[in-house]
Amino acid sequence: MKRMDVVSAAFCSFVLLAGCNSASTLKESQATAGAPTAAKESQATTGAPTATLERQMAARLIKDSRKLNEQRFESLSAKWRGQCEDRRQRYTDRENVLYDELERLGYIKYEPTQIDDRFGNTVYPTQYCLLKLTDEGNKIASANNWAFKHSEGSSLAFLDIPVYIMELIEVTGIRGGETSSAAAEFTWQWVPTESGQKLQSISRPTLIGRGAGFFQKYDDGWRLVNIHVGY
Repeated sequence: MKRMDVVSAAFCSFVLLAGCNSASTLKESQATAGAPTAAKESQATTGAPTATLERQMAARLIKDSRKLNEQRFESLSAKWRGQCEDRRQRYTDRENVLYDELERLGYIKYEPTQIDDRFGNTVYPTQYCLLKLTDEGNKIASANNWAFKHSEGSSLAFLDIPVYIMELIEVTGIRGGETSSAAAEFTWQWVPTESGQKLQSISRPTLIGRGAGFFQKYDDGWRLVNIHVGY
């Protein structure tokens, strides 16, 4: 075979091989273009219920629970039989300090009143001392859920002032989050309400509490079914 024929045959073989490789590459490229990427698959499952209980979700469910919205109150006697001047003798030292501050802030006052006896007789009226809210006191009471409570079976009444509310600090760990049930441990603390921030005479709790939330997985996701808190 002549030298020119050998070179021509080699060149043709190279062209054919390149053409096959190009066709193969084109087919692979077309096949890959039609397949979903990992990012698309991830986006498609974003809205589905979470398979595992993560700390962020556990924290949200714990924060929304009724238990973590409990409040701590300060109470003052709001009604008693006798003279208003007897208040300092009737109150504890803590109550007297709280009363003095509320009075200084212009929220409360005491007024004597005549109340008929339990039979409705007005012949022998009994004098009571009643705690009443001022106009400014009514505003803050309405905005901060102050409430007058009456003792069952008694003529006594109390003014309850919410001064602290429970606040979640963080979820510190989760056990069993990949099964149908899980438990999340967390820490919490008391934080002052708006009323609590205004009252400087109340005690300031500093202890960090601990708790545990118990979860169950349903078809629509995780639900908090029980919760315990303590110190």
